[in-house]
Amino acid sequence: MENHTSHFLNLLERRLELLNRLAGDLSACSAAIVNLDLEGIHTRVGEQEKVCAQIRGLDAEIEALPMACRRDPSVPDEDARIACALEQVSAAQLEVRRLNQVHASLLCRSRRTLGALKNYIAAFAPTYLSPQSNLPSSSTDLGRA
Repeated sequence: MENHTSHFLNLLERRLELLNRLAGDLSACSAAIVNLDLEGIHTRVGEQEKVCAQIRGLDAEIEALPMACRRDPSVPDEDARIACALEQVSAAQLEVRRLNQVHASLLCRSRRTLGALKNYIAAFAPTYLSPQSNLPSSSTDLGRA
């Protein structure tokens, strides 16, 4: 049977994998926004939601482990392995936080750009007629033109 420390390390490794996957999804979603790929944006956001749900599940499992069970004194190098795993998870969390801030900034700038375009179009809408208004409304109008 797997001891508690090994189980704890396994959970940390799975969390690290999910954090790295989330970082990749954030980067891909930012690229999709820059490329105006709406399908890619929706796909990546869905993936991010799934990964975040999995991370929350792992966090609940990790929190359920008593602190005393996270360290096995009978295994001499467990402390070093746990410290290394925690350091890697911490680094991955920092990277996800950084990518999340970049992503949020990109979305904020995109919102401002879209707002400016909307205002620009609204300001010049009376100047240009829509293509529909230039077309005759019926076959009888064709003779009058």
